[in-house]
Amino acid sequence: MYPQQRCTDWDRVVAGGADAAILPVGDTEMPPGLYRESLFLDPLVCVVRARHPGVGRTLTLGTYLELSHLKISPSGTSGPSTLDKVLLQLGLQRRIGLTVAFFNVAPLIVSEGDLVATLPGTLARLHADALGLRVLEHRWSCQQSSTACSGMNAAIGCRSNAGFARGSPESRRSSAP
Repeated sequence: MYPQQRCTDWDRVVAGGADAAILPVGDTEMPPGLYRESLFLDPLVCVVRARHPGVGRTLTLGTYLELSHLKISPSGTSGPSTLDKVLLQLGLQRRIGLTVAFFNVAPLIVSEGDLVATLPGTLARLHADALGLRVLEHRWSCQQSSTACSGMNAAIGCRSNAGFARGSPESRRSSAP
């Protein structure tokens, strides 16, 4: 099994070079013939350094959009992320100051400057004390039904649903385009 780093990891599963791939739901399309099972939902939070000059006690949507953001793009694409696509559908846009490929470097980068990062809460809280970060819950929602705004929904995808619970509503097979 390979952790999802590039969209081509699905190709390894399709070709039989890997039994499964784990990735954030919504970041890539799953090829036809694969099964997907949701693993967890980790609510998104914002992190800034403790003494960030542009952030008060709470983080409003207006402030969020004005700040310079650290964007995480595991697939290596320079286009809009899943979160950015949802914001664009609502006529909103955040300012991207820096893009990195890995979630784990985001807390360290944020701790050293004035960027804001939108991260899974578990990752943010894991590093907050050691790096002097403030973890800010969203006081707004860009769309109640959108996991892109509410959390990191990870899933496992594989060629067979034999390992998935029978009749699980979260299990689904992708269909041909």
